[in-house]
Amino acid sequence: MTSVSAFAGAQRKMIDMGSLTADADGTPVLAPLLAQFDTSLELLLERLDGLTDDEYRWSPVPGAADLVPVVGDELVAIENDGGEAIRTIAWMLAHLVDGFLTRADHVDGTHSLAEAYGPFPSSAEEAVEQFARAAARWRSAVAGADGEQAGQVGYSQYPGGLDRTLPFVDVVWWVNRELIHHGADIALIRDLYLALGE
Repeated sequence: MTSVSAFAGAQRKMIDMGSLTADADGTPVLAPLLAQFDTSLELLLERLDGLTDDEYRWSPVPGAADLVPVVGDELVAIENDGGEAIRTIAWMLAHLVDGFLTRADHVDGTHSLAEAYGPFPSSAEEAVEQFARAAARWRSAVAGADGEQAGQVGYSQYPGGLDRTLPFVDVVWWVNRELIHHGADIALIRDLYLALGE
């Protein structure tokens, strides 16, 4: 029942927010996407509140994509062996962090940050903090784009995707989709963890 009440509270909050895009910064074409990013991020951060270290690393099935230790308390991401789309919360947060930081760098940074998949924190609290910082960095890069840049093909020079062949507004849409998709997966895994009594 925790997830139902959390969802209902989030719905009430959204109803009380009024016009979302009127307060979003950025160009008119990016403002709705920034507002969507903001609300999606807020909902996910609320769902991550109280995340334990056990939940963070819990594998819902054997062989799920996860993080593995490399040095000390640092972790790196590994893919699952069977190609299934089952992942731990740790893997999904790491994936989002890496995507936000590398894409932001290839928009308004040095254009040199490689998709490295690590290192990532071993504690849930540090991972959520890292995730929030990375999301803020990506949001800043998006909000800094003007109208011409929003429509510019290749404005994001991120080498790991289609960014160089798409208008920037399409890249922003894709990153929002990643946040929403993995946010929903994270919420489901938290619900499963609680329901299964782990």
